[in-house]
Amino acid sequence: MKSTRHRSITRAGQILASLAVAGSIIMPAISIAEPAGAAVTGYVTTASPSLNMRSSPSTTAGITGSLPYRSALAIDCQITGSVVGTSNIWDRLSNGSYISDWWTTTPVTGGFSPGIPRCGAATTPPPAVNSRAQAAARWAIAEKNSRFPAWSDQLGTWWSGHCEAFVEIAYGRSITRYGSAAIDYNAMAAMGRIHRDDQAPVGALVFYAGGSDGHVALSIGGGQVVSTIGYVGNRYPVQQVGIHWFSNPYLGWAMPVGV
Repeated sequence: MKSTRHRSITRAGQILASLAVAGSIIMPAISIAEPAGAAVTGYVTTASPSLNMRSSPSTTAGITGSLPYRSALAIDCQITGSVVGTSNIWDRLSNGSYISDWWTTTPVTGGFSPGIPRCGAATTPPPAVNSRAQAAARWAIAEKNSRFPAWSDQLGTWWSGHCEAFVEIAYGRSITRYGSAAIDYNAMAAMGRIHRDDQAPVGALVFYAGGSDGHVALSIGGGQVVSTIGYVGNRYPVQQVGIHWFSNPYLGWAMPVGV
């Protein structure tokens, strides 16, 4: 339930500030097919004093208007987009604009709500596992099994808090492409590469919400991932855990671009 999501002006400021600090860069949204059927009603907004409507499911998309606190909603469908709070779900309204589902009374936080259709955004089919993906998984397992699994020789510091660097180094990159897991996720979502099931193949990037930076782990197949643990300053070793082991909301998986 969303009883803990009663909003205030202070809460809105905190969310917006965290997004600004994290540099939540969102690429242009993919095209969205028109949903069929009547709009879903019975829910209201919880942002105070108002909630911005946007032209696509992104915090950087153009503002098309605003809704006062407790505005009644007519929702055509839900789709994933940039992360707000701990949710990557956005609602497409009957007027064609989008709002973050985080600021509504829909029954599910961080996931699709029953009774509301999903927008018909196409996703790229998963590719066959190739040698690069297999090599990335082998590297991650070797790092987990190394003599000092908490330490990164590549970064010269502890692995904790460096999940995005971990998965990029697994693919042989010496300079990280994305500044955080959340930025990586948002880019993948904008390209239609995110898969919502939990059958992540070997080498897939597995994304989770949480804070402004999010989290990412590397799939080794069989419902298992290898991941850094903790925040910057912690000294936890890299671990192999189940894909749903984390308390962070699961967002989905994607194969890296070019793999």
